[in-house]
Amino acid sequence: MPEWVCEGCYACAIAGTKSEQACQMVSLLVDFSRREALRGAGDVVRGEIALLRHEMAANLRSLIIGLAAMAGAAVFVVVGFLVLVDALVKSLANVVS
Repeated sequence: MPEWVCEGCYACAIAGTKSEQACQMVSLLVDFSRREALRGAGDVVRGEIALLRHEMAANLRSLIIGLAAMAGAAVFVVVGFLVLVDALVKSLANVVS
């Protein structure tokens, strides 16, 4: 680390500058880099939230389709059971009479 460091920042120490003007330029570049990094992180977060919404919508659609298929299957089971009970009743009526 160099001996001379401007007050309030260590960017010039990292860059190894010894002049006030160079230190100001380094500080501006560091501030710009931080803003760009924050902007990039914000873009990533917004993209991830949009992806989450899309995936949740797709999962909800799949859930609704699955529930509808199960309800349809339940209707077929009940109708099939009633047909079997009707056949049993008819066969018992033939046996009894």
